Amino acid sequence: MPKSQNSFEIDFDSYILQSEPSMQEKGKLWQTAIGLQQVDGLTPSKYLYETAKRNIDGESVFYANADMIYQRLDYDFSQ
Repeated sequence: MPKSQNSFEIDFDSYILQSEPSMQEKGKLWQTAIGLQQVDGLTPSKYLYETAKRNIDGESVFYANADMIYQRLDYDFSQ
């Protein structure tokens, strides 16, 4: 993977090469998903990279409702 352009991007190769099998598999899957977005001309968000990292590291990334997502994003509705 080329050097990250944004400070929030993840070096997926380090997860794939140096991790337990479950982390390796998650790293490969997230790398594929983000690569597919880029192929479609989309720019993956900081939120997506943060979610991928948390998921690979074993943290739950399931949100029960939109309020929990907005809270995680620190969304400001006053804009």
